[in-house]
Amino acid sequence: MTKGQARVAGWEEGKALGNFVPGGQIGGDIFRNGDDLLPDVDGRTWHEADIVLTDAMKRSKQSGTRLYALGAGSRTSRITIMRPFISCQIGSSEMEVVVEGDQIVDVDKLHRGLAEALDFGPYYGRNMSALWDRLTTDVERPVDLVWRHSEQSRRAIGEEAYGRIRSLLLEVEEMDLARPADRRFTVRFE
Repeated sequence: MTKGQARVAGWEEGKALGNFVPGGQIGGDIFRNGDDLLPDVDGRTWHEADIVLTDAMKRSKQSGTRLYALGAGSRTSRITIMRPFISCQIGSSEMEVVVEGDQIVDVDKLHRGLAEALDFGPYYGRNMSALWDRLTTDVERPVDLVWRHSEQSRRAIGEEAYGRIRSLLLEVEEMDLARPADRRFTVRFE
């Protein structure tokens, strides 16, 4: 069902669809491509759907795959499956957030991905101060953040920006050392 159809059933952004439409999945909405994630094709429209998700929790709290289909009238001529560049996996006791560094092309994309994965909400400022505030006060623990391909991110976003973000994440981890192990933020760079 589309987001519009889900809203008619009582669903709200940030809520688990299964609370309103048991077994429901959202898909078919027009993908606006504001981040130039996919190529522009004149006269054609990309549609999106999240797949391999559970309807029991909101999207930002689970990893999954997004399906993009390029439509031409009533026919679909191209389908692209993309893995999220930042995913969130919730285990029995902790949340693992994986940053796919080989897909981070700028700092803004990193902020947008972290905001979605960690549910920063609509008023997140996408800057270092806002990131510090969210990570130190709003993100429920425990969280294990894994930044894969971090060297590729460093090259893509620049040494200075990467260094500031890395330092901030390590500082949050250090601050949490005073907490019990099951109430900590941890970070690994791979």
